[in-house]
Formats: sequence, structure tokens, C-alpha cells
Amino acid sequence: MHEFLNEAMSSVQKTPTTHISIASAVISAILNTSCTVAPTDKALENLHQAGYVEQAHFDHRVRFRQDGIDPEVLTVLIEGDGQPWIHSIHISSDPTPAYPLVLSLQERISGDSLYLGRPCYFGVADSHCDYRYWTSHRYSPEVVASMTNIVQRRLGVGHYRKLVLLGHSGGGTLASLMACSFEMPTLLLTLSANLDTRAWAEHHQWTPLDGSLDPARDTLPCPSITHRHFQGGEDQNTPAELNELYFQRHGIRPNVVGAANHTNWARFWPEIQRELARFRSAE
Repeated sequence: MHEFLNEAMSSVQKTPTTHISIASAVISAILNTSCTVAPTDKALENLHQAGYVEQAHFDHRVRFRQDGIDPEVLTVLIEGDGQPWIHSIHISSDPTPAYPLVLSLQERISGDSLYLGRPCYFGVADSHCDYRYWTSHRYSPEVVASMTNIVQRRLGVGHYRKLVLLGHSGGGTLASLMACSFEMPTLLLTLSANLDTRAWAEHHQWTPLDGSLDPARDTLPCPSITHRHFQGGEDQNTPAELNELYFQRHGIRPNVVGAANHTNWARFWPEIQRELARFRSAE
């Protein structure tokens, strides 16, 4: 996640009730006039060339990849929040990340993998899209349900016995909210995920994500899930201690990687890959 809740949204939070409509109009004007950073990463070109749009409640740009190594395990990859804001001032008209970390990791995944684009990301033309779905409602029940539906469809056309949900940052938030929806052994593997969105927003003094679910308060322990949560020792965006309530609630501890920050997880791929291999080989 590169841009976050900012002075514009904070002004709504601090504005007296009688002026909320004026503040909302200002935000709408900002949304309509803001520019975006053009995505340039090669991975995005691959997504548009080899991917397709699949419809649930929202439209999702997805990329399915097979290498024939292990057709019994499906790995679903979910990107972070990208660019919901421009320069911490304007709501972005396109939240698509300029450099999608998780998409670049798909080539390193063994077996079947599904890169699952979030609603309103990657240039989908969807009438349901609204800026709320990459700001206040980015982890809303309707977003979670739509993404879960896409995964369930893919599971229904394969012969899978295990599922991996791999998400970075806000993608890990969504993966944690989806994980209990599948009736099979599931590895929930997150990288720098914000698993307590209330604590995360308070830590950064951002407006609460009132339209979103919060993994620390809206999930329960699920016997089908194996948890592996990687947190960076140098992560200033999502320090591990912010997720303590989630970890306590699920009776788990994170894997804290001392030299990792919020975005350099490709450097630590061998450690991540070991967790994937361990889950695949477990009975």
C-alpha cells in the first residue's frame, strides 16, 4: 500500500454534522479531478495479455496459471491496496498498484495458481465501482463475498484437495476474511498484512475504515486453516505489534523477518517457499 487515508478524508471526520454534505462534495470534486500514476511494471502487461475478466458481484481481472507440477493444490494470490490515494491528498480514480508485488511472485509459484484482482483494480469497467471500494469499504462484506465466489468457482472446476491464500498487505487482510469460507485444508499466508484495521488506522491517525470488516474482530478460529503470517521487523506501515489482538484471538504467533520492510518480500522468497512446500507435503 503506497497511499493512504489523508487530510481530505480526515476533514470529513472532523467536520460538524451540518457540513458533512459540503465536505462530501469537496471529496467528490477531488476524485473527479485527480490524476493517477500509470502502472509500468512488466507484470501488469502480463496480466492484461494472459488474464481475463471474471464476474461475480464485482468484475475481477484474473490470471490463471498451470505448470503441471501439482494439480491438487490451488494457490490464490491477492494484491495489496495499491494507490487508493494520490500523494496522500486526492482520492485516486484508479487504485491499481504501479508495481504489483504479488503478481510478480505468481511466476515463482509451483502448481496451479490464480491471481485474483480486487474489485475496481486493473482497469475493469464495472458499473458497481465506486471510490468507497478502494477507501472506506475496501474490505467490505460485498468485496469479500465477490472474491470468495471467484475462488469457489475455480475450486469447482478442478480436483483440488488443498488451498493456499497468499496476500500482501491489504490483500492479506482480505485473505484472512475469506479463509474460513472453504471446506478444505487452507494455508493462510500473509505478508505485512494489516489484520487489525482499527489499530492500524489509529496508529497512523487515519479515518477508520467504517465500511470494512476487521479481521481482529470479525473472524473466529477455524480448524481448517493453517496460519503463516510474515511481518517485517523494519515495516513502518504495519508493525507486527498492531496485529496482536488478531494473533491472540487465533492463538498464533507471526513470523517476524528482521530485515523485511513493507514491500521487499521478494528478497525473502526462499523462506516463504519453504512454508508453501511444507503445507503441500503435509498429510
